[in-house]
Amino acid sequence: MLHKAFFSILLIGLLFSACMNTDKYNEKVKQLDSLSLLIDSAEIKFSSIDTSKIKNYSIEISQNLRLFEKSNTNTITNETTILLAEYGRCLKCFEEINSEYSKFKNELTESKEQLENLIHDLKMDKVEETKAAGFIQEELIASSNSYQLIMAVENFYKVNLTKFEALNPKILVLIKKSILK
Repeated sequence: MLHKAFFSILLIGLLFSACMNTDKYNEKVKQLDSLSLLIDSAEIKFSSIDTSKIKNYSIEISQNLRLFEKSNTNTITNETTILLAEYGRCLKCFEEINSEYSKFKNELTESKEQLENLIHDLKMDKVEETKAAGFIQEELIASSNSYQLIMAVENFYKVNLTKFEALNPKILVLIKKSILK
């Protein structure tokens, strides 16, 4: 009987201390949860980048530039030079996004996993109190950097997609004119 009472008191004490430990980092866990949602939104935005469209546009730009080069025998104007340079920059941007896509995706995944692991460890009180603030700060910085990187890449994609869609018809007209000469 005394053994059962001791065990019951011990169990209640452990449950009580577990509840107390969970609350110890409650505010930080909420902050990290918010950051996790931010990473989720970055993942959604990042997944909107259509890599097959980028690849197809890259091929189209390369072919159009080669075709213009082959068909144009005249001196080109400054305006045409600027237009072709902008068009070529779209190609470089698309190629850069395609070549770095996996790296960016992995960074997002890693950031998400590290956040989830830290949240879990804080909830389970597996982090020494003296180290918790440092770990939390590291994750805040790393996740914030990942988010900013993905937002920049997504913006880079949109800007160059819009630029390509504006320039492509003009380039096609230039090619047609140079072929007809």
